[in-house]
Amino acid sequence: MFVDPHQDVWSRFTGGDGAPGWTLEAVGIDMRQLKENNAAIVHNTWGEGKSEKDLQAFPKMIWPSNYSKYATATMFTLFFGGKTYEFEYCENRYSKA
Repeated sequence: MFVDPHQDVWSRFTGGDGAPGWTLEAVGIDMRQLKENNAAIVHNTWGEGKSEKDLQAFPKMIWPSNYSKYATATMFTLFFGGKTYEFEYCENRYSKA
C-alpha cells in the first residue's frame, strides 16, 4: 500500500480536483455562486463575459490560494471535523434512508 499525503483543493469547482460537485451541494453550497461570492478562484469561470483587459486581470495566485477561500475551507472542516461541527445537520440529512 502507498499513501499519498498531498491534498487537492477539494474539487475542480473550488480550484483543484478530486471531489465531485454534489459534495458541495450536499452541504448547501451553491456552485453557481462561488465566483460571485469570491468563495473560490477558478480559471474556467473567470473569463465569462469579460473583455481581454479583464482576462489579463486574473488574480495572481499560486496553486494553494483557494485553501483559505470559503468553499474549500468549509469542505475540509466538514470532512475532517464534521461529527464535531455539523453532526446534527449531517445526521438529519443522511439518516432518512
